[in-house]
Amino acid sequence: MADGEYLISFDLVPGQGSVEDLRAPLNIVRLAISQKLQRSRYEEIIQDARRIQSSILPKRTPRYADFDIAGESRPAEEVGGDFYDYIRLHRTCSTS
Repeated sequence: MADGEYLISFDLVPGQGSVEDLRAPLNIVRLAISQKLQRSRYEEIIQDARRIQSSILPKRTPRYADFDIAGESRPAEEVGGDFYDYIRLHRTCSTS
C-alpha cells in the first residue's frame, strides 16, 4: 500500500479457476484494506481533535478565597465541543 505497511501475496495454480473466481475474494480483500486504512486515518483525526480540545481547557483550578471550585469536561461522543474557563471578576466597591 501507499505507506509500505501491507503486503499481499497469492499463489495461483495455472489453468485452474478463472479471473471471475478471483474477483470476489480480491474485492473483499481490497475492501478490508480500504476500511482498515480509513479507520486508522479516522482514529488519527479523533486523537488530534482530543489533543486540541484538551489544550484549550484550563490546566489547573484557581483558588478563590474559601470557595471550592471544580471543572471537568467529559465528551458525550468521542470528542466534545464544550469549553469552560475560570475567569476572575474584579468588583469595584464604591464608598458613598
